[in-house]
Amino acid sequence: MGYTLSYRSCNSVSPEQEAAIRQAADAINQGRTWTLAFEKDERDGHLLCAMKSAEVPDGTRAAGEARKWPGPYEAKCLLDALCTISHDCKVDWEIRDTYCLRPIGLIRDGVCHADKEAQEEAARNMAEVLLGSKLGPAPSTTD
Repeated sequence: MGYTLSYRSCNSVSPEQEAAIRQAADAINQGRTWTLAFEKDERDGHLLCAMKSAEVPDGTRAAGEARKWPGPYEAKCLLDALCTISHDCKVDWEIRDTYCLRPIGLIRDGVCHADKEAQEEAARNMAEVLLGSKLGPAPSTTD
């Protein structure tokens, strides 16, 4: 059970805009252990972004073992980089997480805006999932 932040462009992107975004990300990603990775949703033309480990699998890690998240500093650097891409490439992003059906924030014109209500909803949903998995299924009420 993991936690993921993902980013989705608010609008479809043109091929030229996508190329500019990828070029900007390539420059930002140089030498980083975690990078911004993009994928285009061919159904609607939106661009999806995730923070991915640049680590090349070499077989030394146990099967199924998650890569260690680099911590808040590296995550903040990548978020700042995405804000720069937003401003420079004129693309706005929705910020989504694993536990909420709606965006927990937005990046508009390079500025990150939090949705506190959505973040609280995500935290409640995560707590329910985590506590439910630790406690096991609820007792049956039909006897």
